[in-house]
Amino acid sequence: MYVLAYLACVAAEDGDVHRAGRLWGAVEAEEARRPLGAWEGEREQYAARVLAHADAHLEQGLRRGRELPLQAAIEEGLGDSDTP
Repeated sequence: MYVLAYLACVAAEDGDVHRAGRLWGAVEAEEARRPLGAWEGEREQYAARVLAHADAHLEQGLRRGRELPLQAAIEEGLGDSDTP
């Protein structure tokens, strides 16, 4: 979760808010699947960095990211995906 969250922050701060939304949406989806232990205590610092860039593109990315399987989100985060 930390790596996906960090990459979502970087994407948001670089102006790629749609990608940030996809990655953060995948984080949210994984949170909904199961408890993530220590992550829960640190989540807000990452969330604030991503959600500070909220706009329609981020919201669209969030919706799409919530549907991504975790492995697809990891591949996208690592740059191994052609997902637009």
